[in-house]
Amino acid sequence: MRSPFLFFGIFLLLASLFPGALYPQVSTVDSIKGLLYADVPDSTRIWAYGQVIWPFTRSDPAQALELTGEMMQIAKKAKNERWIRRAQYYYGVTYKNRGDLNLALPFIDTVYTNSELVRDTALMAYSSYQKSVILKDMGRLEEAIEWFNITIAHYNYLGNIRDVAMCMNAKAGLYRQLKLYDKAIDTYNIAYEIYLEDMDSNGLSHIYNNLGNVYSEIDSFNRALEYYNKQEKLDLARNDISGLGFCYENRGRLLDRMGQLDAAIASLQQSVEIRRSLGQKLGLANTLFQLGSTQRKQGMLNASEKNIREGLQIARENDMVEQLQQGYVALSKIYGEKGDYRQAYEYHVKQAELKDSLLNSTISEQALRIDALTDYETTQREQKISLLAAQNEIQELHLQRSRTILIVALLGITALVLLVIWIYRSKNRIKKLYSQLEVQQGIISDSLREKEFLLREIHHRVKNNLQVISSLLKLQSRSLTDTMAQQALNEGRHRVRSMALIHQNLYQDENNLSSIKVLGYLDQLTSELMSSYKVNQEKVRLKLDVDDLILDVDSIVPIGLIVNELVSNSLKYAFPDGRAGEIAVSLHRTPEKTLHLQVVDDGVGYRKEDINPTSFGHRLIRALSERLKAEYQLDGKNGSVADFVIHNFQLAA
Repeated sequence: MRSPFLFFGIFLLLASLFPGALYPQVSTVDSIKGLLYADVPDSTRIWAYGQVIWPFTRSDPAQALELTGEMMQIAKKAKNERWIRRAQYYYGVTYKNRGDLNLALPFIDTVYTNSELVRDTALMAYSSYQKSVILKDMGRLEEAIEWFNITIAHYNYLGNIRDVAMCMNAKAGLYRQLKLYDKAIDTYNIAYEIYLEDMDSNGLSHIYNNLGNVYSEIDSFNRALEYYNKQEKLDLARNDISGLGFCYENRGRLLDRMGQLDAAIASLQQSVEIRRSLGQKLGLANTLFQLGSTQRKQGMLNASEKNIREGLQIARENDMVEQLQQGYVALSKIYGEKGDYRQAYEYHVKQAELKDSLLNSTISEQALRIDALTDYETTQREQKISLLAAQNEIQELHLQRSRTILIVALLGITALVLLVIWIYRSKNRIKKLYSQLEVQQGIISDSLREKEFLLREIHHRVKNNLQVISSLLKLQSRSLTDTMAQQALNEGRHRVRSMALIHQNLYQDENNLSSIKVLGYLDQLTSELMSSYKVNQEKVRLKLDVDDLILDVDSIVPIGLIVNELVSNSLKYAFPDGRAGEIAVSLHRTPEKTLHLQVVDDGVGYRKEDINPTSFGHRLIRALSERLKAEYQLDGKNGSVADFVIHNFQLAA
């Protein structure tokens, strides 16, 4: 029975001497596995689960989820909140690495919120970083930047300088995606200074590559080439083959744009050799397409086609839709330069079919069809002209044709020339119309995106301002000794938070910026209230019965405030001394085209004479009811019942 403890003691000794031992390699993980089912204390077993689960979150998500489930059972049985948060963290990271972002985000949010309540800064830092990455992968870039800032603050507090640099590097990449290039460069340079001071060669290599990319995007070619050359020198010294693959590909793209095609081809061929040897399929496909494109510009059409087709084969085998489209476009250009317009047209149609927009696809297909058919007809006319010219030469040699036939032949040739001119002019007119249509479509799309962005930014800033107010109220309440004043500030904070949630949902919804899904909003609002009042959810249960309604903002704000007020009252007064019970919130649309809102609990109830009609909460409910033109009744005989019939509301269109 002593051997597991002996092993654990030895491992902790090694860990203290060599901190890297706390992030185990495969052989160490195999050794630690023996502790999972040995006769050891729960604290030792929980530690062992963490060491074993972490590498599996990437290499074997199914195994990681199974082990995390076992860890969660032990944590819940022990009623250890920190262990439970750690298990939830592993769930979130595993789902994120597996690509299930919508499953990952709730776990990470829960870990952060609960860690914040107990001021567990380390777990706050880890979970806020994971949330930043999840939001980035979901395309919610502005939110991701905010959470990277939060993570950087946590890591600075903990003194984890390398982690600060990692977050700065990631945040700069988001600025690049938003085309805020000055901010991106400044942020990369902050990370660079940290890596330089820490002598972190791996971090410096990444920064050189990223600075090269951003300077390339803003057409500062010489600066970009300078950073790619620095990366190459560093990676050669470190023998970082994978890093050289990125360096040679990016430098090849840059040299192509600079017009140095021979140098670009040589650099890209180096990248292809590295990525083929490392089995990097996505990177290999992208590099082959760029190499083929550069070779086409150099007139090396056969070599270009060979590389493009190899890239297409990789894309087909690995379902790389974006790369398939890129390859089809490249082949279309190659066949166009070879004069094989039929093949060019066919590959252009293939890439058009992969586009999301049916309108763009249709316009491209029609324009290419006209181009291909026009070129084909022109070729046929030219062949006929050549044939007539040859016949005229024979006629002149034999002197057997009459002058009338010669005149007819000349007229035919003239008609064909006029037809060719007409076809050529028609082709140019069609191209001009097509270009104008593309420009107009781009202007309309940019305008719509700009308006949506501005509206989403307004909601975002309103949410942030309300969140700041909530935080200020929370800070103020901590400095007060008067219990009543503290309670009043906390109630005000909950009301502000209920409105902030509305604006948060508005700017997060990609499809609707003016209305709210009631079920999701009320679920989030009541869950936050349960968490804020630190309710034992095994004793006090919350039940939601809400129709799948979508209401406009003017309707949902007073409803949310009423629900916030009533549920808060139930949580504060209905279940004293650890009493168990249930709070039920229901909202339904009636046949009379009204809304029926009811908040019920089975707590201790109250007497009507105990209600102070001049209290702020009571006056707030009365004012909001008048705004909604609602009839309401309050009853506290058996528990408490609040019943509202709402006449003034607006469903979303």
